[in-house]
Amino acid sequence: MARVLMVCLLLLWTLGSAETRISGLTYRPFGGSPSVLELQCTGKVLPGDLNLVSISLYETRNKNKSLASVTLLLNSKCTTSDMFSSCEIDAQNTRNTAVRALLLDLRPGQVREFGCDVTVLVGARSQTLTWQLDVRALRE
Repeated sequence: MARVLMVCLLLLWTLGSAETRISGLTYRPFGGSPSVLELQCTGKVLPGDLNLVSISLYETRNKNKSLASVTLLLNSKCTTSDMFSSCEIDAQNTRNTAVRALLLDLRPGQVREFGCDVTVLVGARSQTLTWQLDVRALRE
């Protein structure tokens, strides 16, 4: 019951305004270059008693095409797209699992929306959290 309450609270917090929501979806300059951005989604922000089952990173305008995804049931599996993308799987603590993609084609000032679906086990049931983030190209 406590896990279900914790996930419900996390969902309410996640669905709040962009300024206050908690999310494992972030971006930053890669390798010191403002023209290359690293987009990352991780379960690290999830409560410690939840087990991550899967994680999928995508551009929201084409949700059916995943940039990178991990499935952790039975045997762990990483799937990446034609972009520069990667998976980091932590079998000991699944919340530390992360998927990343390098964004090379954003023009200065351009904004694109990305999303991440994170599925966790709550008791014997699965729950999917969806995080979205506007990624703004940095000026050079």
